[in-house]
Amino acid sequence: MADELFLRLSHNCVETESKRELSRLMDRYFSGAEERDREALERKLGLLTDFIKGSDFGALRSENPVMEGGNGRLIRIYRGDDGIVRAEVADN
Repeated sequence: MADELFLRLSHNCVETESKRELSRLMDRYFSGAEERDREALERKLGLLTDFIKGSDFGALRSENPVMEGGNGRLIRIYRGDDGIVRAEVADN
């Protein structure tokens, strides 16, 4: 299964929305998700944690104004074949 997830930037930038999604997933994980859900949640938690720790959000927003948020755009967070976590606009 590919490591990816999607964020909707309706009100927040990619950094804020990533951190909110991480918090939401952690709440689900620790509230007693079923075993099959826990494995998927662990993958998503790892992906988001790596993305947040490894990203220069200022540069990301500067390079792509869509990442500033407030636009309702869908962003794909994924781990490339090289193991690096990236973000791209998914709803071109």
